[in-house]
Amino acid sequence: MIRRALVVLVLLGQAGCPGPSIAPDVRAAECVSHRTALELACVDQYGTRAEIDACRAKVKGDHDCVIADAGGQ
Repeated sequence: MIRRALVVLVLLGQAGCPGPSIAPDVRAAECVSHRTALELACVDQYGTRAEIDACRAKVKGDHDCVIADAGGQ
């Protein structure tokens, strides 16, 4: 059941990423944590190395976790 929930989050893209009111370093850490959990779910869901790598690549593409600093804009 947890695996299905994580797959739904992967399919929805940025659904679980934190909003802009949180400090940039906290948002980045939360995003990386969320992305790592989704990448681990790829291992549970798929059986072959190629499928796992494709799933992880999709997760990384959907959750790039680059947070722009508000002062640098």
